Amino acid sequence: MSTKPDLDIGPRTLRRLPPLQSGAGRRLVSQYDRVDRAVVGFLEAQGIRLLRFALAIVFIWFGALKVIDRSPVADLVADTLYWLPSGAVVPALGVVEILIGLGLLFGVGLRLVLLVFLLQMAGTFLVLVLRPGESFQDGNPLLLTVLGEFVVKNLVLIAAGMVVGSTVREREGSSRGLGRADLEDERKL
Repeated sequence: MSTKPDLDIGPRTLRRLPPLQSGAGRRLVSQYDRVDRAVVGFLEAQGIRLLRFALAIVFIWFGALKVIDRSPVADLVADTLYWLPSGAVVPALGVVEILIGLGLLFGVGLRLVLLVFLLQMAGTFLVLVLRPGESFQDGNPLLLTVLGEFVVKNLVLIAAGMVVGSTVREREGSSRGLGRADLEDERKL
């Protein structure tokens, strides 16, 4: 049975390196371990909140650009949603995006906000279906154009929204004074 090499540069891996097993090397690894614990602790405590805020900023900013008619994708949106009135669809989408952003920023109605977020994000993929000539090079779905890359990167935003969504029950529990163990018990019911 083969084992995968440990390519992580965490303290455990560093401790195995001969030059770091004694004296100054050991002290260096110990200092690194303290910094590593602090950084990982911060990310664990604040990472999802920062992710939620980052999503909020993107949605408020992009939405505001649509509302004030300064979005570089306004024509693309109007042309993709050709069955809707072009003068209204872009500002309306902008308002929806601002509302999504505000919901994310303030953590209000996250279930509904994230549902609308996912529907809006799924809608962005219409470009790939309705405008393949502009999305793919030579009609090859593996060769994206700039527009195709612009749309496909939304997979990252969707994943970020899913991570934020995974905390909805924890947020409810904390507002009711429940800890993680209590939430686990609730999930079993």
